[in-house]
Amino acid sequence: MGSDLLAYIYEELNYFQNEWKHDISDIAIRRGSTSLRSLLHEDKLQLAWKEVGFEKQPRILATSLDYININDPLYDFSFMQAGGAKTFGAEIKNAAVYNRALSDKEIKELYNKEKNEIEQKPISLSEFKKSTCIIINKIKISREEVILYVGNKLGGSHFDEKRNIEKTIEAKFFIMDNYRKMIKIGNRDPIYLELLSIVHYIQQSQDIHKLRKIIKDLLVL
Repeated sequence: MGSDLLAYIYEELNYFQNEWKHDISDIAIRRGSTSLRSLLHEDKLQLAWKEVGFEKQPRILATSLDYININDPLYDFSFMQAGGAKTFGAEIKNAAVYNRALSDKEIKELYNKEKNEIEQKPISLSEFKKSTCIIINKIKISREEVILYVGNKLGGSHFDEKRNIEKTIEAKFFIMDNYRKMIKIGNRDPIYLELLSIVHYIQQSQDIHKLRKIIKDLLVL
């Protein structure tokens, strides 16, 4: 299994590096989401990391929305996403749709709150997967949940309104399914933009570059 796993991971990392550029189509992102699910949700990237002899987990330099206090009146938005990738040449970070116009004082206060929080920080692979990348109507959605939504449920989830909207992943699928039809961010579906951003952070990780090089050497490619 070892060499097969490493060859698979090497191929997938090359695929992301070579194909997932800023102008990749939404259709290609949707089709490629199964690879992202395999690497992250099914933990194949972590298995490969251990297979070559590394300890603990690879580190990913990324931002997240974990710091957002959804009850803070300054964060009176219906939608926010972490982003981080370039899309059609424009870099999108912390894009938001606010429910009202902020005053100059509030804008300054918000800037002071966020100037350190929005900086990229090194986090473990498992933390990266669980980190918040989208908030819709005060519901926090993790990167792993976005991957599962696109890979499994895009456009086809069934929602039971009697279930707890804050705790069920089906409810989060329903929320994403509805909201993505309403807005575009950077001329792109916001959910696909977030997947592109997830891949961007993986592409930029020094640990992932190191893993890719070692696999290449082991496979004598």
